[in-house]
Amino acid sequence: RKHSCIAGTGVFSQLLAEMNLNTSLLQTAVSYAMLCSIYLPSYFVLLYRQKTQGIEGDDLLKSEEIVTTKTRIRIWLLFLLNALADVEANWLVIMAYQYTSISHILLLDCLTIPCVMIIMVFWLKIKFSKWNLIGVALCLIGLSILVSTDLKSASDDNSSLKGDIYCFCSATLYALSNCTQMKILVKEPKLKNGSIEYVAKMTTLCFIIITIQLSISENFTLCPGCDSIA
Repeated sequence: RKHSCIAGTGVFSQLLAEMNLNTSLLQTAVSYAMLCSIYLPSYFVLLYRQKTQGIEGDDLLKSEEIVTTKTRIRIWLLFLLNALADVEANWLVIMAYQYTSISHILLLDCLTIPCVMIIMVFWLKIKFSKWNLIGVALCLIGLSILVSTDLKSASDDNSSLKGDIYCFCSATLYALSNCTQMKILVKEPKLKNGSIEYVAKMTTLCFIIITIQLSISENFTLCPGCDSIA
């Protein structure tokens, strides 16, 4: 399902770019609105069922450790960082469709994997085998060849290079989002309602962030260059 959504987003973003219609913020907002409309009611229904069945407890399990106010604040800050990184990553990758092709973006988006590994090593203290490192090295070599091709072909029109930069920034933010998700779900005290609670809170924060960003920007741009922030 996730890959179907990504493929659908890519196809429609490419079609809109070919029509010189830049609605990157609006597309991102609609995506989060749809996710929020599904998971937030599901989470409330789950809470209602627990209440009617007499199940008590906070959002966090306290089986192994006491969840202090400081811990709760830290977890909500992680949620905020996770949502902010995810929103900006989605926005940037949709912006990239204005400057390059869908196949190019899907290849460059593979940079997420080595970025995830780097963040995990330094932040989450996770170790990887030599085979993992060899795979990342091969990935980086392929991406370097792809970018060098764009640099050689870029003359007066540097749109492909601009699309590459958007992809690199998006991949880095996707990696940060994935690592933050792992820290919330694995490293921190467990959420009482698991993945449903996580996705509900996450999509709600994402929708709030993208709505604020959309409200202070132009909703869409009709122009040949599509240089607006929206």
